[in-house]
Amino acid sequence: MMIRRNLSVALLTLLASGAAQSIGNFEPNAGLQFNFSNPGARSLGMGGAYLGFSDDATAAYTNPAGLAWLGTNEIFVEGRHTAFDTPFVNFANNSTFSDSSSAGVTSPSYFAAVYSGEDWSMAFYRNEELNFENEFAKDEIPIAGGRVFASAHTVDAKIENFGGSAAYKINDQLSLGLSLVYSKLDFVTSSVRLRDEGVGGLFEVGDDEAWSANLGVLYKWDARWSLGAAYRHGGNFDLDVFVINPAGDIRRVGSGAFDVPHQYAVGVAFKATDQLAVGFDAHLVQYSRLGNDPLASLLNNQNEFETGIEYRFGGEYLFDTAVPFTLRAGVWRDPAHAYKYAGPTPQDLESLADSVLFPEGDDEIHYSVGFGFAFDRAQIDFGADFSDLVDTVSVSGGLRF
Repeated sequence: MMIRRNLSVALLTLLASGAAQSIGNFEPNAGLQFNFSNPGARSLGMGGAYLGFSDDATAAYTNPAGLAWLGTNEIFVEGRHTAFDTPFVNFANNSTFSDSSSAGVTSPSYFAAVYSGEDWSMAFYRNEELNFENEFAKDEIPIAGGRVFASAHTVDAKIENFGGSAAYKINDQLSLGLSLVYSKLDFVTSSVRLRDEGVGGLFEVGDDEAWSANLGVLYKWDARWSLGAAYRHGGNFDLDVFVINPAGDIRRVGSGAFDVPHQYAVGVAFKATDQLAVGFDAHLVQYSRLGNDPLASLLNNQNEFETGIEYRFGGEYLFDTAVPFTLRAGVWRDPAHAYKYAGPTPQDLESLADSVLFPEGDDEIHYSVGFGFAFDRAQIDFGADFSDLVDTVSVSGGLRF
């Protein structure tokens, strides 16, 4: 409780000063974009509706139970470029409006190596669950009875997962899988404000590690229908919180939390013909865990990250040519999950500022396309996913031996 009291006093001294302010770093943190989509360009091209298939090395993350059906050893790699367009509230011409900032990251997003036995498989994988950068500046925003000072914000956040997976085929229809995951967080966000007394700022810094587990089930009803389910446990990380006052003094004022959302997913796959296959997934993502940072309860408990369900649908069509060629397409709904004001009609400056700075967002509809080539022991795929806020392009390939 002493840390919380000290943190509260320090932050309120920095951020209040008679003018309405928001909850410091929840402004840059509000629009974080995780990489929860299933890995691989094939999955991306199908809108991520891949849980019921899980029939290559990406199953190590997507649904470890799928590894039991591979029957061959495999090496798999993927690279992705993701472009972010992050909205925020700004002020001009005597009114607030929705502004945005653009950024992009390119990286090797996924790697997996699989060793298969007769009824079992083991795998090692590495994936990026979060790789997000952003920076933006905001003009002073006047509100009734006060103002939100001009500010500048940055965020640089990355989570790498390293997992060991194992799967076992119970019988000719059912398999189970488990992944143990070690995660590494590198996280820095800052909010700097130009106040009457000078410049003050709030910083959150995280360099932490966590262990978690993923569970998977795959049931093959017959040669055409299969059902998959998975649970992915989000890691729990600690952050250090610092403030800098107008005199330039930097002080660590306590600890925060960065709790990655848990995920609950179910998917069905249907092979309509030898050429056509379709899939449908539903993923519940517990974004509400992002509100566990003590800053939320210390400074305002009327804002929230809202848990949502992603609905994904996609399919692929195989052209049986000399080198088999596959076309893919998909669509999925990303529910609004950015930090938002969730309280009653504002009655004070703090609530009014938060209602202005953190409006309710909109659901995002993603459209995806892709294609791939299959060889005797190799596969190469290309995929792209587009929405108003996030565009992703992926290239992946696998080698079986």
